[in-house]
Amino acid sequence: MAVVDARVVAGVEVPHEGIIRPHYGTLTALFLLTLPAAVQAQFTFETNNGALTITGYTGPGGAVDIPSTTNGMPVTSIGSSAFFFQPTVASVTIPNSVANIGNSAFAQCYGLTNVVIGTNVTHIGIAAFWYCGLTSVTIPNNVTSIGGAAFYQCYSLTAIAVDALNSVYRSVDGVLFDKSQTKLIQYPIDKIGSDYTIPDGVISIESRRSLLAST
Repeated sequence: MAVVDARVVAGVEVPHEGIIRPHYGTLTALFLLTLPAAVQAQFTFETNNGALTITGYTGPGGAVDIPSTTNGMPVTSIGSSAFFFQPTVASVTIPNSVANIGNSAFAQCYGLTNVVIGTNVTHIGIAAFWYCGLTSVTIPNNVTSIGGAAFYQCYSLTAIAVDALNSVYRSVDGVLFDKSQTKLIQYPIDKIGSDYTIPDGVISIESRRSLLAST
């Protein structure tokens, strides 16, 4: 169960300063005893019904490749705050085995400029990439849920792309909408051009900070 110090930002409940810190009970397993040494040095895991959730990272940063399996067990989730405040992480590759990116999973990784999201991810949590250095991001076709403020305060973000086969979201000129293009979800803060005209047909904006999520 996550322990949340929450506040409301623009109608979306997000944690205080964007943080959701996980608290794990006695059933949490640090699945390290038989892991390869290189993996032991970087990740901690929680087991759940034969699958693994990454709960923490202590590696050197730089380019991080998240493993798809460890000891024959699939890595299916990146837990809440697993990579919280890891400013030396420059890029992350999330494998196709992962279905869930937890709340604040990469929050305050302000050195993170590139992320490759695996094609089987279905959920991106609240404030998952809050205050990261991403310049662009692509939402894969299987993502059906994006939490509020997922890319909040990504000051270098110029475009949000969406796979054409995604049934829930679409991108129009780098701006994130729902599939029907009636809801504007996020305008990337560093998108070139100072003026933006909301397209005809848009009847709602996810929050007042969607157009310029900068304060």
